[in-house]
Amino acid sequence: SYGPNLQQRMMMDRQEQNYQSTENMQIQRQRQQAWQAKENAIQAQIERYRSTPYYGSLAVNPKNFDIYVVTGKISEQSSANKALELCGDSECRILKTFANSCAAVTYPIDSHEFFVVVDRSPQKAVSRAATACASKYGVDGCTISRHEGRYPYAACSGYEYGAYTKK
Repeated sequence: SYGPNLQQRMMMDRQEQNYQSTENMQIQRQRQQAWQAKENAIQAQIERYRSTPYYGSLAVNPKNFDIYVVTGKISEQSSANKALELCGDSECRILKTFANSCAAVTYPIDSHEFFVVVDRSPQKAVSRAATACASKYGVDGCTISRHEGRYPYAACSGYEYGAYTKK
């Protein structure tokens, strides 16, 4: 005999294709499992970041009533200390320290009273602070504190607000 006949050859080709198909499926399954393991590790890391408190503090200088904002600190004390340091005056005081949330400050135009509200939603913090001031001084009698940041009228600190990007 001169080797396999046509029928035997076709059967051998099918067996080879089946073997390759099985091997490809195993490789696909291994890739999928590796991807899933990597995804699970990433999700676990994100959950750790979400559960880690990132602190923010608001300090006020009583001489000029400027407000200083610090966010993304890993301790309440370091957040407050940094806000006071930025304020730069021995009479500066902390208005509020908060974690994994947003703080908004409103104040009456012709008074030095501060309305500070903390909420997980920056929009709700601003709205509630504005309502608190307006209920006492009227809508036209209040100003919302503005600062640099992702949310211009609310200081936010926590994983959800980008604290993980700060060093």
